[in-house]
Amino acid sequence: MQVQGYEYLAVRDETALVINLRKQLELLNDYTFNDGEWERFFRERIANANEGIVEKTRKIQDDYVQVLKRDDNSTKNISLIDKKNIHNNRLQVINQYEEDGGTHDTRYDVTVLVNGLLMACPLCTLS
Repeated sequence: MQVQGYEYLAVRDETALVINLRKQLELLNDYTFNDGEWERFFRERIANANEGIVEKTRKIQDDYVQVLKRDDNSTKNISLIDKKNIHNNRLQVINQYEEDGGTHDTRYDVTVLVNGLLMACPLCTLS
């Protein structure tokens, strides 16, 4: 798959996925989150417990630019996907991802990530 423009990522757990997501969003946005900003952005904008699959799908399709409230109370737009120049997006694949303690007894052969976001794993969600 690497020949086709995908980066292979050897991760097996949610912690590694979240670390990778942060790195990919920092690269896409040319911005380095401090730990407090990242925690807040991840909890409120990426893994909001009040959002289901419909809201998360809408976010990727329509609301793909999210507002980060920085520690100095200024704001910064953070793109989840670059829809103007799709070649700026980073594609990754992982295999044999298994949801640890999840609600489904499933292990996915191949999962596609775009900028660190799970895209082709319909039953996986970052909590």
